[in-house]
Amino acid sequence: MRRAGFLMALACVVAGVANAAPAAPPAPVAPPVPVPLSITVFDQENFKGRSVKISAATPNLAMLQFEDKVASFEVAGAGDWVLCENRNYGGRCARVQTKGADLRIIQLFARVSSLYPVPAVAPAVPAAQK
Repeated sequence: MRRAGFLMALACVVAGVANAAPAAPPAPVAPPVPVPLSITVFDQENFKGRSVKISAATPNLAMLQFEDKVASFEVAGAGDWVLCENRNYGGRCARVQTKGADLRIIQLFARVSSLYPVPAVAPAVPAAQK
């Protein structure tokens, strides 16, 4: 008898769940806002000293009083930056990512005179998925 009562109560609960209104669909999640591509350059190694945040191609760092002073850098956003030792993107250049604590490693310590961004390219969607 006890078992029959339990089974009947369980059947009522299951029937109640089956007849319940469907759950509301989850709210759409907004895509994350991308961080604009920028680079912060520092006049001392290990991200110390005077700094300048740059978000566009800069053919002459002298305009920012930063020519031949870059010792370390930190990139924000999706993409890379190209650091060049001469004005107008001339001389030896190096493409860098994320951050560099000491530009001596790539022989550009206190030698950068111009720089420009290289935005990341979104992967192409295969034709079958369009």
